[in-house]
Amino acid sequence: MALIENMDLVIDRWLLITTPYTFKSRMDRIAGKFGVNKRVLSAVEKKIEEDTGKKISDLDMVKYCQQFDKVRSMLIVHSKQDKVLPIDWSRKVCDALPQCSLIELEESGHFSILSSLETKAIINDYFYSKIELNKS
Repeated sequence: MALIENMDLVIDRWLLITTPYTFKSRMDRIAGKFGVNKRVLSAVEKKIEEDTGKKISDLDMVKYCQQFDKVRSMLIVHSKQDKVLPIDWSRKVCDALPQCSLIELEESGHFSILSSLETKAIINDYFYSKIELNKS
């Protein structure tokens, strides 16, 4: 949302460590994990819509990212073993964006990916070695 509100920014390289697909899918997953019933979930959705002035159905990474015409390169790093945000969500986001590449890591979870030596090397290469990524 911050990028949408600052569309004049030009971003040469944008790296995401995991990503949700839609806000609704993330909310549904959390609600299921904690046993939140549909009535409560509906009330939370309504409150979020009131606070943001946006419909829950519009809070979608693909919709947002497709508007980022000034993002030249986007890289998502996601673990295949992530149990918080499924890797399929990052695949869907990346597939929808021509400037996006996805690196799928093995043996990292949602939180351990942040301290992974492999992730640190990817970050270093992406920002400092100026590697060029191609969608494959």
